[in-house]
Parts: sequence; structure tokens; C-alpha cells
Amino acid sequence: MIDLVLINSPIQRYSESYRPDYRTTAPLGLGYLGTIARKAGIETLLIDAEAEKLSVGEIARKVNALSPKSVGINMSSTNYQISLEILDEIDAPHKMVGGAHASLCGEEVASLRPDLLVVKGEAENIIVDVVRSQKTGLLNAGKVTELDAFPFIDRTLFINDPCLEGTS
Repeated sequence: MIDLVLINSPIQRYSESYRPDYRTTAPLGLGYLGTIARKAGIETLLIDAEAEKLSVGEIARKVNALSPKSVGINMSSTNYQISLEILDEIDAPHKMVGGAHASLCGEEVASLRPDLLVVKGEAENIIVDVVRSQKTGLLNAGKVTELDAFPFIDRTLFINDPCLEGTS
């Protein structure tokens, strides 16, 4: 059983018949969270559903096969419904959302989904604690004030990192 799966949510609905051909960049914010969690001894995997153009069902099957204790997903205002649908299909006991929509509309999301942890602000400050404690509700993580305290990103978390291309 893996401790934490982080999901870079798709920005649109993909299916076997609809997977447009374009490249994306690595999700650096989730990369920082994954790196911080790994350095704290939390076994972490990142699924980049946007880079892989995965459907809701494909994401859920992939995550559920890992039986994670915690799942975190980013959400923007344009895809927050998709992010919630993904979480509805995942069997993990602890589910978290963060990102722009959670920061801007966290109270609304938390009131609609009391089963989730809704993180407003920058989760780098709290990721280890919330994974270990399995908190739910609304949490204001605040802002990062000391960037130099962050470790270099573990780029092996990414499937589409140009820094790693040609190294395997």
C-alpha cells in the first residue's frame, strides 16, 4: 500500500476517442509536495492525468490499483467538477484538494464535501502533517515565506520532464 498519490488533474474530459496531441509541462507545485512528502518518509507517487490525457475512469482505476492511504488532487475553477468526480471514484480513506479553486472557493467546496480536506494556500507548509493525521475540513495553509528551505524537486516524480528525457 502506498501512502500518498498526488494527481495532476486533467484540464478537460479525455476518453479513448478524444486525446488531443499536445505536450504539457511538469506540475511543479505537486512535484514540491511529493518531494517534501518523500523526504519525510511518506511513500509518494504522482499521476499526471493531464500529460497522459486520462479519463476519469482511467485515473480512478490507476489510483485504486495502488490502494493509497491518502490522495491529493489539484483543481482549478475550469476543472473543479472533474476533480470532484475523480475523487468520487477513488476508494482511498483520505482525500485532499488544493490549487487555485480550493484557495479561492474553499469554503464552498468544504461545505459541499465535508469528507475532504480542502487546502487553501500553499500546502508545502502542511503536507506531511495532513497526510499523517488524515485531517478533513477546511485548512488555511498560508503562504510560503522561505523558498530556500524547500528541497530540490525530485524530478523522478514526473513522466514528462524535459530534464529527464533521454536519460533512461
